[in-house]
Formats: sequence, structure tokens, C-alpha cells
Amino acid sequence: MVIKMRNKPGFTLIEMMVAIVITSILGGMLLTIFLQTQRSVNRINETIDVDFEDSIIYNQLEKDISGIFVPQLFVDDRSSESKKEKPAQPGQPPKQAQPPKPKRKLARVKDALVSANEDKSIKNLSFITNNPLQVYGESKPRMVRVEYYLEPDENNSKQLKLYRRESNKIEMAEFKDADPRSYQIAAGVKQFSLEFYAAKQPKKKEKKKEDEKKKEGEEARKEVPELVPFAEWNDSTTKENKELYQELLPIFLRVDLELWESSNPDEDQSRKYTFFYHVFAFDSGVVQQPKQAQPPAPPQLPQGQAGQAQGQGAAGPPRQGQRPTGQRPMGQRPTGQRPGGQRPAGPPRGKRDQLFRPGGRR
Repeated sequence: MVIKMRNKPGFTLIEMMVAIVITSILGGMLLTIFLQTQRSVNRINETIDVDFEDSIIYNQLEKDISGIFVPQLFVDDRSSESKKEKPAQPGQPPKQAQPPKPKRKLARVKDALVSANEDKSIKNLSFITNNPLQVYGESKPRMVRVEYYLEPDENNSKQLKLYRRESNKIEMAEFKDADPRSYQIAAGVKQFSLEFYAAKQPKKKEKKKEDEKKKEGEEARKEVPELVPFAEWNDSTTKENKELYQELLPIFLRVDLELWESSNPDEDQSRKYTFFYHVFAFDSGVVQQPKQAQPPAPPQLPQGQAGQAQGQGAAGPPRQGQRPTGQRPMGQRPTGQRPGGQRPAGPPRGKRDQLFRPGGRR
């Protein structure tokens, strides 16, 4: 018995191995592309988050710093208590009793702008501003004290968190006793430092030159003052530096901010930002307001006409019952009208019936 073998179609072992190799190569390429895409998406999301936190910090600082000022409050006047009335000397009449002096006087608030550093970042920044946050359901105060401070992150010791709090307690001691509620502004902060720029006063020679130019009628060109940087600021900063304008506020603030790009503690990539803010309450003559234009003086009349004007009186608005100037008096005809009560020449007037349609009403 003879059995016939038939050749069935199929893949050989070599063809299968070649197919497996090609498939693995393509799969590896697709997996690499997928991983790179996923990393790019994560990096883009982290960059967006960092930029979003940066914009929040910038906007909030701009609102607060633009409203920095030094208010004046009533404080106890200790000088009035020390002054006692002297007894009257013999032979002189006793002085009349004067009303007591007020025991309170206006004075600038102390510590209107205070900052302290720790390592390369700030420890706290406290100031008074007239741009408080509006809380829903509560009335908005006119001025508040604001404080910024940094605290370490509980989940990552390398990163810091920036907090902000405010209160209507203006005095520093009252603000600390009130201990207002704080809220987080940003996380992932690596460094947050400040630099204060104060303006130097011009020298006496420069002042004399400006005064001479003003006397001669020339416009004195306002030169930009020299700025002196300070790492910290308090009330004694300007008092210890006599060459500066004796103001309690700087003219500019510089903020150096550095944020981590990722929350992963193994990555060390960060991004730096630099902001400049102008303190508008700085009032030392460096920035002058434009003078208002005065109305031109009236022209002077000759002596003869001036006497007539004084005798007639200055022209003013017509009183009640008085005919204004320029109208004809009673009983006088205007020029251009014919005598005898005749009307001047003109087109003939139509009859009253011609103004209406026949059979119609008004």
C-alpha cells in the first residue's frame, strides 16, 4: 500500500524567527515613543503648574506692595504730662486757667514695613497696605497689616511653602496677639528673597544748580536719583543712613523667586524669577506731580476806560425783572420794520382754511 505525502503551505522556522524579531523591534520603538510622550506631557504639566504659582505670587504681591503706606494714628502725648504749670510770682496777677491740652496726638505708625531674613530667604515680611482682600459676606476694611512667611513642606524637606495672613490690627504687637488665620499661596518654593532700594539725596551743589536754572527760567531736568540696596528693612534703616531720603519706605522692591519644577525630591531642576515693584507712597520730591494750569489773567484796560468801567459796574448776569443788554427798550421799534405797523415785504400768507384738508379735522 503506497501512501502519498502532500506538501501543505506554512511558515518555516526561519520565517517565524524573522517575524518575531521585526515585531519586537517595532514594539520597542512604539514603547519608546510612548514613554517620551508621557514624559513630555508630565514636564509640560509641571511647567504650567510652576508658571501658575508664579503668576499667583506676582499678582498678590503687586496688589499688596502697590498699597504700602505709613498711616498716622492718634497716640498718647507724653510730652504734655511732663509740662507743669509754674506758680505765679509775687506781685503779679495769677494767670487764667487754660484748657487742658489734648493727651493724644497724630504720629506715624511704627514698623510700617519690616523684614527679616533667614539664610538666603526671608523669615517674614510685614507691612501696612490699603489693598486688603475682599472676603465674601464681610465689609472691606480701609487698611490692614499683611505678613508673608515661609515654612518647610511636611512631605519634602527640600521645599518650602509661602503663606500670607492679614488683620485690621495695625500695630505690630496687636497683630501678633490677634494671630490671624493664614492661607497658603504657593508650594515648591526653593528661595524667596527681597532687596529694598532707597534713594539718595542730591548733593548741595546739585540743588544750587537747579535753583539757579529755575531763577533763570530754564526747566530743571529731573535726574534719576542714585539707589542704594538693602537686604533688610525697618524704621532705623533710613535713620542710620543720613545720605538717604528720610522716609520710612523704600522706592523700589526687588523679589527673587526660585521654584522647583517637580515635586519629586530626586530631581534638582528649578526655575528662577525676578520681579520689581514700585512703592507709590514714597514721597520725597523725587517724583513730582504736574502743576495745574492757571487761567490767563484778564486784559488790563487804559486808565480812562478803567474809570468808566468802575462807574458803570462790572457786567454780570441779568437780575429778575431786568432786561438783558442787547434787547430793545419798551416803545422803540427795531430797525428794518416799516412805520405804521406794516409788515415787511415777503411771501403772502395763506388763509387758515388752506392749512387743513377739505372736510378734515385738525
